[in-house]
Amino acid sequence: MVLYAILVITAMSTMIAASIMFRMQAEVAASSSYVRGDQAWSTAFSGIKHAMTILAQPPSEGGNYDNPDLYADQFVCSDGGDEWYFTIYAYNDQNEEEVRYGVSDTAGKININTASRKVLEGLPNMTVELVDCLIDFRDSDDEPQENGAEQEYYNQLAHPYAVRNGSLMTVEELLLVKGFDGTLVYGEDANFNGLLDPNEDDGEDTHPDDDGDGTLNRGLRSLLSTISYDRNVDNENQARININGKIDSRSLRRAVGRSTAEFIEFCQAGGKKFTHPSELLNMSYTSRSSGSSRGRGSSRSETRRSPVNSARDLARVLDKLTISSSKVIWGGGINVNTAPPEALLAVLGSDNADLVDRIVSIRADLTPEEKATTAWLYGNDLVGADKFKAIAPLLTARGFQYRIQVVGYGINSGRYCVLEAIVDMASATPRILYLRDLTSLGMPFALKNLQETTGG
Repeated sequence: MVLYAILVITAMSTMIAASIMFRMQAEVAASSSYVRGDQAWSTAFSGIKHAMTILAQPPSEGGNYDNPDLYADQFVCSDGGDEWYFTIYAYNDQNEEEVRYGVSDTAGKININTASRKVLEGLPNMTVELVDCLIDFRDSDDEPQENGAEQEYYNQLAHPYAVRNGSLMTVEELLLVKGFDGTLVYGEDANFNGLLDPNEDDGEDTHPDDDGDGTLNRGLRSLLSTISYDRNVDNENQARININGKIDSRSLRRAVGRSTAEFIEFCQAGGKKFTHPSELLNMSYTSRSSGSSRGRGSSRSETRRSPVNSARDLARVLDKLTISSSKVIWGGGINVNTAPPEALLAVLGSDNADLVDRIVSIRADLTPEEKATTAWLYGNDLVGADKFKAIAPLLTARGFQYRIQVVGYGINSGRYCVLEAIVDMASATPRILYLRDLTSLGMPFALKNLQETTGG
C-alpha cells in the first residue's frame, strides 16, 4: 500500500509540474506575442512621427507625394529576434493599381463643417435629404430643414443619442447622421488602402458589397475632412500685409513693388475694401473726391488701372497680401493642387466640368514654384481674369493638415500594425488630431522586403 501511495503521489506531482511548465510556456508565448504586438504599434507610430518631422521642413527633392526614399521600408531597429520597419502609403491618383509612398493633404478635401449647401449637394451620391440632415446635425438650432432631422428624430431611435449641434470631429461621425451609411461613407474600399482588391470587385460574393465594375468607389471619406485652415503667412513664413488695414508703405513696396503698392494706396484713399487679393488682377478703380469752387460744391474723379496683369504679378500679390488681420484663415478654400476631381467639381460647380478636367490634366507637370499659388490657373490660360477672380476665393494652393497611413512590421515574425493619423502642422507645435488603429482590417498591401524574406 505504501508503494502504491508513493507511485500515485509521484504521478500527481509529475502532472502538476507538467501543467505548471505548460502554463509558464503559454505565459511566455503570450508575453512574447504581446511584446511583438506592442513593438509593431510603436514602429508604426514612429512612422507617424517620421512623417511629421519631414512635413515640418521645407519640401525635399521628390516632395511628399510619392517618395519611396523617404517613406517606403524605413528601418527602425533590430531587437535581436526581429528587424522592424515602417512604410507610409497613400492613394495614388496617378496610378490606381499601385500605392504611392507619401502623405495626403486634407486641404484637398471639402470641410463638411464649413461647406455650403451648394457644395454639399455637388458631392457624388448626395441628395437634398442627406444635405438637409447633415446641416441639421451640425447647426446649433432645433429647427429642422425641410427634409432634415433634429434632436426629436434621434430621441425616437431604439438607441437615442444627441446630435452634434456643432462641428463634426471626424468624417466617421457622418454615420450618426440620418440617411448616411457605410456604403455611402466608405464606398468599396474596405481596408482604406486605395487599391481595388479582389474582394472589392466581386459583387456581393464577399465583403464589402460592390458593383463589380472594375473601378474602386472610395466613398465620401476620400473627399471630405473635418478640419482645414491656413496660416495667414506667405510662403516664406512672413506675415501677409492686410490691404484692408493700416499699411506701412515701405513694407508694401518691398512686398509687391512700387507701382502695385501705389495703386493699392490709391484704392485705400478712395475707400475701397477688397474682397480678395485677386481683385488686383486687371483692375480699374475710380476715386472720387469732393471740393469747393467759387462757393459751389464740385467733385473730381480719377481712374487708375492696376499694374497686376501677368501671372507673375498675380502670384506675388496672392502670396504676400491678405484682406484680414487674423492669424489663421478657417475654411480658406480647397487645395487646387491636390483635390480629387469630384471635390473640385463640387466646389467649382457642375458647369465647370471641362475646367476641372484641364486642371487635373496639367497640375501633375507643374513645378513647385508654379504650385506655390493658384496663379498658375491664369498663367496657363485655363481661365481668364474675370473667371479667375470669381473662383480664387474658393481655392488655395497649400495645406497644413495631412492624413498619414503607416504600416509597421517585423521581418521575421510577420507581426504588423496599421495606423492612421490626421496631423496639424499649422500650429506652433505640430500635433496629432486623430489616431486610429486599422490593424483589424488586415495588411493593406504586400510589402516587398517582407515577401523577399518569407519567400511569399
